[in-house]
Amino acid sequence: MRRMALMKSAITTATVNWLTSTDSAPIILEDGHDGYSRTQIPMSPEVGSGSIELISLALGMHIVRGSHHFEPNMIGQIVPFFDVTGELSEPTLIISAARTGRVILKERCVGTDFIFGQGLSLFEHVDRIDYVPMLDASCDIEVTMLKFGDSMLARLLGESTAQTMLKGLYIEGVPTAAVYAVPPHISAFLYESVPVHLTGMMRKLHAQAKALEYICALANHLTIEEASIQPDSLKRKLVIQLHEELYSLQGKVPTLDELALQYGMSARVLNAEFRKEYGVSIFGYISELRLNEAHEALLQTTVPMKILSLNMGYSHVNHFISAFGKKFGYSPGSLRKRP
Repeated sequence: MRRMALMKSAITTATVNWLTSTDSAPIILEDGHDGYSRTQIPMSPEVGSGSIELISLALGMHIVRGSHHFEPNMIGQIVPFFDVTGELSEPTLIISAARTGRVILKERCVGTDFIFGQGLSLFEHVDRIDYVPMLDASCDIEVTMLKFGDSMLARLLGESTAQTMLKGLYIEGVPTAAVYAVPPHISAFLYESVPVHLTGMMRKLHAQAKALEYICALANHLTIEEASIQPDSLKRKLVIQLHEELYSLQGKVPTLDELALQYGMSARVLNAEFRKEYGVSIFGYISELRLNEAHEALLQTTVPMKILSLNMGYSHVNHFISAFGKKFGYSPGSLRKRP
């Protein structure tokens, strides 16, 4: 495991420890650089391959695109990516959106793990960097990250709209972070921000334009939404968003306390509001959803039961077998043996 230096105007100091290999792969943007770099991720061939593209833009903005391919033998495994720590020149908004795949981010500034993937973006409002991304190697992953400081956000949108945007994302304070269901037509601006067909200044101009389109579209979405929300319906809005997040969730399930922190309610109130809206507790809903998915997977695939139970979030295959039997009245093994 070796360190790489990361030098960008928004970051005063930063070090990254690769966890995918012992090889070094420095990413450096120095004075006079054209603002673009592409680095191959040091990964063992039996694990997969990948690259990171970094574009330094005007207005103190930066876009990072990570693309990761995993070999078939990695299905069901979680791969630690890198360990990064650093200092920021001001409170900064870091947005991570996945076109494909799923990422578990161990966010040490906030003290909580966050899971994001297709349809669910991660928003961090922090004054330093301290996290470890964990990649779900069950499929290829493409993640785009956009970083910019609070001062730039206020210049672009005005103080009032900037604060409305942060409030709508539930990240007014520093450090805070939250997963938010961003409409696909808005996320598309980020997905398209790193062009493969352009070079030189045109690549930077294209990336800058897409980043600004994304920020404006997101701010507009959140401003309209905020204006239409009455105080007594805010809890329902949060519960509906939680339901969308849980529907897309895979792997380890956050604790009720972690979800309560993420959604700004007590664990008791969050669970009660969820039950009022959907007629079942949070973890009752997750259990039902995953067992139904497991039933379908047992019929349609040959994925080993141990890997299937891990993907469903069970710590041991016996726990999965027991829960499956209670719900369906027969074991998962007997289902797979049926003609």
